[in-house]
Amino acid sequence: MAISFRLDRRTGQLSLLGKDVFAGDMSALLDAFATRPGKTLVIPLNVDVVTQLQDSADFHRAYELADIVVLDGAPLVALARAMGAREINRLTGSDGLPAVAAAAPERHWRVGIVGGEDSAREAAVANLTAANPGLELRGFGLPMLASAADPASAPTVAELAAWKPRVVFVCLGAPKQEMWFATWQESLPDGVYMMAGASADFAAGKAKRAPVWLQRLGLEWVWRLAHEPRRLAGRYLRRGPRFVPFAIRSLARR
Repeated sequence: MAISFRLDRRTGQLSLLGKDVFAGDMSALLDAFATRPGKTLVIPLNVDVVTQLQDSADFHRAYELADIVVLDGAPLVALARAMGAREINRLTGSDGLPAVAAAAPERHWRVGIVGGEDSAREAAVANLTAANPGLELRGFGLPMLASAADPASAPTVAELAAWKPRVVFVCLGAPKQEMWFATWQESLPDGVYMMAGASADFAAGKAKRAPVWLQRLGLEWVWRLAHEPRRLAGRYLRRGPRFVPFAIRSLARR
């Protein structure tokens, strides 16, 4: 399925598949977290997510549940601004996790991290708790899931329902994390669920973010590919080039 960004020239609102893209900085996003009722699904878009949305009907259906869509990838931000969406900022799960951890004590939020390797999740909890006195942060493990609907998730969902965190970072990687939320949403407690990929690895210090100058140039993917070639080669070298026709379609429809 061929998809593209759309820009309402009257309002300047950018959208993808009928979902408006959030316009604002991290502070505005946290304010949005504070006021959202019920269950809120936050999906960050990067090049890989956009290309997978074109291939997977299941992923597409999960995306339709999104309440807040943000731009994670620098190439997407550059494309949005080229189309005329000037208020768009890059808002990643890796930046969102420490930002929420810093704001949570004052806002009286409980925060959860779901998934990721046990050692990374535990280290992330330890690091963020040490850096933010008063932070209520817990990690929730998941076994190796055969699918998003694997009943092995049930105990974790029950633990979340009992603890009732306000913000949950789901670190399973796209599209599994989005489909996991879609599968279990009826049993999950109210709160904000941000799809967060490798955010726990970064918070744990297991993975290192690219230098800021590389991020600003839109080349963080080069850094990550150099550090994790076996895991990320398919994402960046096979699916990545398919972003080009997406960009062309988006610019043509602006």
